Amino acid sequence: SGKVESTGVLVLSCLNLPPTVCNKLSHLCVAGITPGPYSPDPQTFNHILSPLKDELIQLDAGVLIPTHQFPAGRFVQVKLLCVYSDVLATTKVVGFASHSATKFCSFCHAEQAKIPELHLSQRREKAKTLSSATESKKATSETEEDDILKATGVRWSELNRLPYWDPSCHVVLGVMHNWLEGILQGHFRYQWNFGCVPPNQAKKKRRGGPRARSDSNK
Repeated sequence: SGKVESTGVLVLSCLNLPPTVCNKLSHLCVAGITPGPYSPDPQTFNHILSPLKDELIQLDAGVLIPTHQFPAGRFVQVKLLCVYSDVLATTKVVGFASHSATKFCSFCHAEQAKIPELHLSQRREKAKTLSSATESKKATSETEEDDILKATGVRWSELNRLPYWDPSCHVVLGVMHNWLEGILQGHFRYQWNFGCVPPNQAKKKRRGGPRARSDSNK
């Protein structure tokens, strides 16, 4: 009947490490856990991100970390390169509208009603995106905030406090919903006929009866 409980994990992966190592459990940093039983709203995500944001601002300026070989400390600087998760989590963490909103895209200004036209829209830019997010933060009511979100597709995120952060570029397209459950699912089911029959072939088989089904299997 569908998922009834949801919880998530905020994990940091060090990209200075080799690709074969950086995503192993022993080398990941768990920065936070989202509470259940339901997926948190964007405001809750901002409360969870706030302590992490403070740490990242401090690490961006650089800190001295004593080690065994360098007791006086090594200068370390850390920056958040990108956010990588499924679409539902990305929109809440980074501050974009959901996939069903009027302006649903995290990368451009495409509108939901114009999807069938298959025309590329104007790319989102850092300055304009941050300006819309700031207006959302300054909104005096939930209604005003919703109006800004509908018009721009942007809401406030604590990540916008990072001086180098660019919400229009530092987001990776979610693999799970876009590829595994979207493009690849369609390719497997409709191009390779794994576990599914395309709608047009299904109609032909229903009209043709047993002989048509037999012929189509040859």
